[in-house]
Amino acid sequence: MRLHAIERKILAGFLLALVVSLVVSWMLYQGVSEIISTRQWIKRADEVLGEISELKHYLTQVESDVRGYVITGGHHPLDRADKAKEQIAAKLDTVQQLTSDKASQQARIAALRDSVTSWVALIERIIDVRRTEGFEPAKVLIDQRISEESLQGSRNILSQMESEERGLLNSRDNADARSIQRMAVTTGIAFVIQLALLTLLYWLTHVDILERRRAEAALQKVGADLAAARDVALSAAKFKSQFLANMSHEIRTPMNGVLGMTEILLNTDLAPRQREFAETIQSSANALLTIIDDILDFSKIEAGMLRFENISFNLHTTVENVVDLFALQARKKELELAFLIEGEVPFSVTGDPIRLRQILTNLLSNSIKFTEKGEVVLRCRKLPDDDDGINVRFEISDTGIGISLDDQQLLFTPFAQADGSTTRRFGGTGLGLAISKELVTGMGGEIGVESSEGHGSTFWFTAKFGLAQESAAVLTAKGDLRNARVLLVDDNATNRKILHYQVTAWGMRDSMASSGPAALTALRRAVACQDPFAVVILDMHMPEMDGLRVVELIRIDSAISQVKLVLLTSAELPDSKEAMRQEIDAFVTKPVKQSRLFETLCTVLGVEAPESAIHPPKQELEPAQAMGKQLRVLLAEDNEINQRVALYRLRMLEHHVDLAINGVEALKLLDQREYDVVLMDIHMPDLDGYATTAEIRRREGNRRHTWIIAMTANALPEDREKCLSAGMDDYLAKPVQAPALVRALEKCISHAGPETPATNLQVLVDLGVSDILPELIKTFLETALQTIARADAALHNSHAAQLAEAAHALKGSCGNLGALRLGELCQQLETIGRSGSLENASAILASVQKEFARVQIELLAHLDRAEPSQRI
Repeated sequence: MRLHAIERKILAGFLLALVVSLVVSWMLYQGVSEIISTRQWIKRADEVLGEISELKHYLTQVESDVRGYVITGGHHPLDRADKAKEQIAAKLDTVQQLTSDKASQQARIAALRDSVTSWVALIERIIDVRRTEGFEPAKVLIDQRISEESLQGSRNILSQMESEERGLLNSRDNADARSIQRMAVTTGIAFVIQLALLTLLYWLTHVDILERRRAEAALQKVGADLAAARDVALSAAKFKSQFLANMSHEIRTPMNGVLGMTEILLNTDLAPRQREFAETIQSSANALLTIIDDILDFSKIEAGMLRFENISFNLHTTVENVVDLFALQARKKELELAFLIEGEVPFSVTGDPIRLRQILTNLLSNSIKFTEKGEVVLRCRKLPDDDDGINVRFEISDTGIGISLDDQQLLFTPFAQADGSTTRRFGGTGLGLAISKELVTGMGGEIGVESSEGHGSTFWFTAKFGLAQESAAVLTAKGDLRNARVLLVDDNATNRKILHYQVTAWGMRDSMASSGPAALTALRRAVACQDPFAVVILDMHMPEMDGLRVVELIRIDSAISQVKLVLLTSAELPDSKEAMRQEIDAFVTKPVKQSRLFETLCTVLGVEAPESAIHPPKQELEPAQAMGKQLRVLLAEDNEINQRVALYRLRMLEHHVDLAINGVEALKLLDQREYDVVLMDIHMPDLDGYATTAEIRRREGNRRHTWIIAMTANALPEDREKCLSAGMDDYLAKPVQAPALVRALEKCISHAGPETPATNLQVLVDLGVSDILPELIKTFLETALQTIARADAALHNSHAAQLAEAAHALKGSCGNLGALRLGELCQQLETIGRSGSLENASAILASVQKEFARVQIELLAHLDRAEPSQRI
């Protein structure tokens, strides 16, 4: 703002100076014009005076020449007199022209012409008398007439003209002097004014600049204060994040023991009451773990460290799996849990399935928590696409307690709850919805709620996904179940609507009934109309007449007994009704999965379902579970409880296990025998997991590669990256769940087997560059050796940036020759270099060097097999 004021003042001063300059310039122009005009007139006046002087001279010359002729009688004086007369006439014309703008002078010139004409006539007469009568008469005549008619009249006229011209000349000289004086005064005044303006402008600008400098100094001080405050805030945030990470680690370590031992306990024979206690411990521990995860997520959001993946996944399967998690919880509260994925929603998309599950889990958990009776329904539908990708809207509706308008304003605020009193019925940290909002925003969507107190709630959110390159087939059965007639029987209207949407999408003709009696009536009416139903989808739990009773009545009625029956149930049949199982064609567990229902109907009706429709293509290959390989496992763990849990699980899986209580002992055991996999705790005394892994990689070199799985209570994403950068192959966060451990071991088994080649040159051969392949290999080997030497020097001099640059260069050339493993190691080395920390760089660089040795051997072998003309 101050800078604009200075600019305005400078512009105003410039404009004032310009105006003064223009005025002065105009006045000077006028004065110069007057001076120039005066000088022109003076020049003309001087010419007039000169002409008058010459007239006088020529008049006198004529008179003198005539007298000389009279005396001498010679013709030479007459010639001069004639010439003088001609000059007199010319001079009269010139003076008349020069004084054309002066009436008085023109009158005098006319009188002068008359006088000169009379005098010239007299001269001519005297000359004639001298010629004809002689000297004496001419002399008498000239003495008489010249004395009477002398040149005095002409001279007087000329003197008058000369006097007037000189008077005018003097007046013009005075006017010229006055003009020059005015110009000098004007110029002086203008100079003084401009000097005053410049002085004022300088003073005002100087004042503004001083104020601006003061403002800048104050701003710099404020900036320094803000920077200091920012540094303090960053330090506090870092301290808080470190504190939360440490807290997470310290809590997760004993939680691993709690959950692990509880799981072991539940696998033993327990009395019902003991099992109830153990399950309560397990659910409480999982609830505590959820709170810890929420706090860590919120911390990452505050620190701006929240990251999103972008991978391909099956959207339908993800939603179905989340709903499955809450089936038991809904069943215990006797709630109807249903979901509907509309047909336009694609199967395969790209995005972050973990974050999507986290949002859906939070919203479904809240809906079930705050709903005592009725239903919880998840709907998923596709919105119009835009340039950014696929838009999908998720809605979770319930018939719970509802939320007041005032409380809705606080729902997505951290640590806020609709009921914050000490007498509230429902617990929680108040972070779930705040975290969900940030996650939804990160996924390019919005989140909101529609609710009224006492009438349930509908939480909704949108998310953007990309369409996977190989999109899974849309579930459709128009060619299989089309025109098959189905009766939908359920007392819940929402369930009927969902079933109606699903079966009509497959081309089936459906009718609906809300009770058992209505279903029986509809079946009999259809038979009477000769359009019987092929199948009945029947809910088990209905008022008045439950599903099993309807089955009994259908089977004893010969007219309708042949209809196929599919029973929807939330639990196993009671023992007393076990005999009814044979009367039912198929069972489908609620909540009903669309793919499962489709497959069941195809089976019941004897229709072959397309494999792509029933089982959409999976995005990832599952580990080879059929291998059944027993692994020799080294467990490096210092915590006694965690040791017991891990040992029990591994032995239950029939793997051979040895225990090391720290890194030093683990290295000793590795010297004694080879292991298929090492489960490596990170925090151990004497030698931690990172140092132990680095030493293992150093010792193994290029001879072998032992699979190392990190097991740590550090659960942040950067902890995983740190473990992988340190040379570990996989990562498990504590508390380690049994399924996660099984998947990690299966992954290890899938990676076991013959050592893969270090290079793949077939791609280059297929591209038709086999002729220049030896030259490419030679260039690669030369440059790679130099690049590795540069990386070694950079590491030796602790130059992280140079190390990253060298690793990046080597990584780029590795891809050209199919050296994938070497490229992966270079990527790890580049990541370490860009992080600025060279803690584990030595171990990775050693792995790079050893992998390069393998690459070098294979490439040199290829050169040896080359044609003689292509050998190096």
